Amino acid sequence: MTAPEYGVERGARGKYVGTYGTVRKCTFCAHRLAWGEAPACCETCIGDARYFGDLNDPESKVAQLAASPRAFRLREELGTNPSVYYLK
Repeated sequence: MTAPEYGVERGARGKYVGTYGTVRKCTFCAHRLAWGEAPACCETCIGDARYFGDLNDPESKVAQLAASPRAFRLREELGTNPSVYYLK
């Protein structure tokens, strides 16, 4: 099976090939974004609890949610400037 976000074979159990059995950072489905589609987690979320978009566009839903007093970022104090926001 090919890992769509990396374009390499994942391999099989017992044989380490590519990225099989390793932890990977979320790429927000870069392969889907390239086609103009939303990340799979946003499209399949039953409760519509996930949003994806342009934080630099003040008219976008995600920018408005991020500006909400309910919004926070995990471990922001480390200075890594995370781009994922959560709502309380």
